[in-house]
Amino acid sequence: MDIKITLQSNDKVDFKVTKQVSQMLPTLNDMVEDLGGYDENVVIELSSIDSYSLGKVIEYCENYKDSQPIDYSAKDLVLSEFDSAFCPSDHEKLFKITLAANYLCAKPLLDLCSKTIASYIEGKTS
Repeated sequence: MDIKITLQSNDKVDFKVTKQVSQMLPTLNDMVEDLGGYDENVVIELSSIDSYSLGKVIEYCENYKDSQPIDYSAKDLVLSEFDSAFCPSDHEKLFKITLAANYLCAKPLLDLCSKTIASYIEGKTS
């Protein structure tokens, strides 16, 4: 049985995540280690992340937990169906996910969000 820890968003929504998922997020992994290690009783309050954004970060990690990190900077990269549909077109939601990914050091997700933002501004003029 895989140990699950609880993450609590700033709007008090709890998410149970496995050790495998939490280890994909260096900031979170460090927090768990600072609290004495992985234990079912660990609850980490993430006061700067709302439930929508935290849910999306967890969704991303769950999808890629058994994969090698993707290099989104590759020029010839064709996004998977999951990646193409993952980032919302709502700019405010995308910005919140980007901030959450940055805070939790989820580099592949941060890269995907950045690539999406760059595609929105590509070709725009001032």
